[in-house]
Amino acid sequence: MVAMSEHAGARTTRRSGLGSLTPRRLGLGSLTAALLVTSALGGAVAGSPTAGASGPQLHAPIVGIAPTPDGGGYWLVGADGGVFTFGDAHFHGSASGVRLHRPIVGMAATPSGGGYWLVGADGGVFTGGNASFHGSASRVHLKAPIVAIAATPDGGGYWLVASDGGVLTGGDATFHGSATSFHLNAPVVGIAATHDGRGYWLVASDGGVFCFGDAHFHGSAAGKSGGRTTVGLAPSPTGRGYWLANNHTAASYLGDPALDNGPSGGPAANPPSSAPEVPVALLIPVLAALVLIAATLLRRRRVLHPPSS
Repeated sequence: MVAMSEHAGARTTRRSGLGSLTPRRLGLGSLTAALLVTSALGGAVAGSPTAGASGPQLHAPIVGIAPTPDGGGYWLVGADGGVFTFGDAHFHGSASGVRLHRPIVGMAATPSGGGYWLVGADGGVFTGGNASFHGSASRVHLKAPIVAIAATPDGGGYWLVASDGGVLTGGDATFHGSATSFHLNAPVVGIAATHDGRGYWLVASDGGVFCFGDAHFHGSAAGKSGGRTTVGLAPSPTGRGYWLANNHTAASYLGDPALDNGPSGGPAANPPSSAPEVPVALLIPVLAALVLIAATLLRRRRVLHPPSS
C-alpha cells in the first residue's frame, strides 16, 4: 500500500503566494464529493489498497469520485481515505493508513490523471501521484465542515467548499464569490468548476444551484426533488448545462438539450421544461369545465342567431 502525503508542516493561511490557501467564502461543493456510488463497486478493482479476491473490502462508505481525463475509468474514495480504481485509473496511494482527524469527504484528479487530491472535513489535503500541495484549511477556524474539493483546469490549484457555502482557494484558484451571505435552505454539498476555471457552480442538498464567475445558471432541482437528496453537480462537455446527481443513483440534466443531449447511457436525461408538470387528475375537471363553457356559448349563439331554413 502506498501512503499519500498530507504536508501538515506546509500548511499556511497567507493571503497570497503559491502554495497558500486563502480563507475566503464561497459556495457549493464538487461532484468529486458528490456521487455516492457504492453500487459501482461491483466491478473489478485495480491497485486498490483493500481489494481482495472477491472484490474491494469497504471499511467506510464511499464519499467521492473522480473520472480519468479520457473518461475510461475513475477513482472512488472512502471516508477512511481508501482509494479504489476502475478502468484505466491508476492507483497513486491512499490515506487509509493515515491517522485522520476528520473523515475524507472529497476527491479531485489532476488534469493528466497522474495523481489526485483528497480532502478531509477539517480541510486537510492529501496528495498522491503528481498532485501538488497548494495549502490546506486544517489550521483555519472553519465555521462549517469542508464538503468537497475541485481542481483548476491546469492542476495548479483547487477550491475547497464548506457546507455553509464558504470557499477557500489554494494555488492558482481564483475566488469568484461565496454563498455564505445567502439564506440557504439546505447545506452545500458540491462544487464544479467551469472549463476555463473562471467560475464555478455550487449545489445544495435540496438541488439549489448557485453560479459564480462565468458559470451560467441552467436551472435547479430546488422544490422538485421528490424527497431525494442532491449530492453533486457535473458540468456538460460544452458547459451549456449540467447534471445533478441524487442519492437514488439518478441524474437530471439541466441546460439546452439541443447543445447537450445528456449522458450517453445510464439514466435518461431530464431537460428542463418551460412550465411545471401538472398531474393529469388535476387537468380533467379543468377540461370538463372548458367543454361545458364551450357548449353553453354554442347554445346561446344558436338562440340568438337561429339557422335559416
